[in-house]
Amino acid sequence: MASGRHALLALPLLLWLPAASAHVKWLHPALGAAHLPPVPPYSLREAAVVIGLELLVGALLLARQLDLLLRRAPGGRICCHHGLRHWPLIRRAMQLLLGVALLSSSFDGALLAPHLRGTGASFALALLMQAGAGLLLVLDRLPTLAAGLVAVLGLLLLPLFGAQSFCEYLLYLGLAAVLGQPGGGPPDPERLRALRICLGLSLVTLACTEKLLDPQLALELLRQAPLNFMAALGLDFPDRLFVLSAGYVELLFGGLFLTGALNRLNGLALLGFLLASNSYFLWLGDTDSALLEAAGHAPLLAALLPLLCLGRGAEPSYQRLLARRGHQPPHPPAGFWLPAPFANCVWVALLLLAEPLRQLDRRLLAPLLRPLLPLKPENPTAPESPR
Repeated sequence: MASGRHALLALPLLLWLPAASAHVKWLHPALGAAHLPPVPPYSLREAAVVIGLELLVGALLLARQLDLLLRRAPGGRICCHHGLRHWPLIRRAMQLLLGVALLSSSFDGALLAPHLRGTGASFALALLMQAGAGLLLVLDRLPTLAAGLVAVLGLLLLPLFGAQSFCEYLLYLGLAAVLGQPGGGPPDPERLRALRICLGLSLVTLACTEKLLDPQLALELLRQAPLNFMAALGLDFPDRLFVLSAGYVELLFGGLFLTGALNRLNGLALLGFLLASNSYFLWLGDTDSALLEAAGHAPLLAALLPLLCLGRGAEPSYQRLLARRGHQPPHPPAGFWLPAPFANCVWVALLLLAEPLRQLDRRLLAPLLRPLLPLKPENPTAPESPR
């Protein structure tokens, strides 16, 4: 029961935890762990697991009620107005953050994440595609083609590294959806929903795979790095409970993005986590881990910018502002059996892949195939009119 009382104390305190959002799979190889002792998984028989789950569900329900109360507050309209006004600057910042992250991963020999490495011609081609996408984003050239390449890279994770890595980095598909907006205008509500849902699914998957379902790597990381600040404060807080609490906090972030409740407050909290994580590693003197986290978290920062400035994509204020500017977002076709948010994601994926293919056909394939096509008469003779 003592561990259950510690869990009650853990979740509020972990809101100030600098390294709770650290990616274990990124940092663990850098620490040089050779042998990992077996660690028993968490079980519903543990009091801390049950109490933490109850707190998580209660926090999600409370956030939903607070969101309903704050929907009519003027803050959302003000943020959406300034976000649309400064959208070119926001888009450029997203392109720079994502482009620098892709170029850094390419030079390091990794695909989208520091720990995703491989060999062979297919992996080398993926790295070359990643470098090309990063260069296009940094130079602000052919943005729809660059977004299409990012989407293809995200899809390549499935055959190269499996479904787990694909779900952990669904964020790249959401970024491609927003940056692939034709014409460079503000993103449609469907694209913002796709970004928010992909970000939430990525955080939920990372919380489960790195902490809740398999705490082995996280516990080994805590044994080699002083990240358990609760024990440093003199509290009887074991590493196993610390990893559980950090996983629940990350699960809370992802759940809030999935529901769209308190979107901006949730984004600000996650932004604080990301900035504090890098600062904490610098304070420990671990410059390599700080640089690794900074490069890996750049896509997360790029995803948070539109969500903070434009909202979750469902606010009536944002949709009304788009309508005033004469912007008509596309609607998903009827007949989708998926729930509405996921149907929007499918529809955005179709739009996202169709636009780069159209650009590729117009700029590359059409000039090559035009000499092979039969020529049409420029001035066909009109049929004679009957007398």
